[in-house]
Amino acid sequence: MKILFAPSEGKVIPQDLHKSHFHKALGEDSCLLPPIRAALEAYREYLMHAPESKIATLFGSKALDMHTLALCQNILNTPRIQAIELYNGVAYKALDFEHLDTRAKAYICENVYIFSNLFGAVQAGEYLPYYNLHQGKGVGAFELKTLYRGLKAYLDAHFKDSQVLDLRPEIYMKAYSPSVHCHKVEFLKNAKKLSHYAKFYRGLYVRTLAQMGITSTSELEKLEFPSLKLIDFKQLQNATILTYDIRS
Repeated sequence: MKILFAPSEGKVIPQDLHKSHFHKALGEDSCLLPPIRAALEAYREYLMHAPESKIATLFGSKALDMHTLALCQNILNTPRIQAIELYNGVAYKALDFEHLDTRAKAYICENVYIFSNLFGAVQAGEYLPYYNLHQGKGVGAFELKTLYRGLKAYLDAHFKDSQVLDLRPEIYMKAYSPSVHCHKVEFLKNAKKLSHYAKFYRGLYVRTLAQMGITSTSELEKLEFPSLKLIDFKQLQNATILTYDIRS
């Protein structure tokens, strides 16, 4: 089962981690797909020549942090860490990868695919450098829809024989929709669909799947979660929608 997951704006700077986390620099890797390489080249070019105010906007900041800028300009040569350890937003705090046991960590690294704004769909166990690119701020070759339009054929081929659980927010679903039937999850609180706070429950959801070692989407409707109750199950043409009510 392939689990599609979103990135987060918040990231850990690899230089702040222990050296045992480090991996070779991206510039030593020649296996990047053409759309990703084009996105990286356009990203670096933008950071070299765009006005500081526009780069700050790209980074989601009012003022430009020069240390962050230097890291991102040198993205091909900075240390890399596992993608699942790079992100530290709400969903990742709920997932709490660090404190999972070895078996659950292996499950995450193998089955979770993080849909980066710059690197495409990255398996959680793959290694990424630090980068800063806020959602919806990309331009040209590193604009979200442009990137995933270029990657669609590759991703469709990768996922074509897989069972897919899509836990991404709508912006990423619009950028890339798998060609296979997917299971999707919605969370309700007081009969209202969650948007921003759904990130937290997506993280908890994946954590539970990892702890239980779930390998098939057919098992999902039978699962019980400590803080969630399945209240609806819809079979549509291209997707199966599981709706959960959040228990107080």
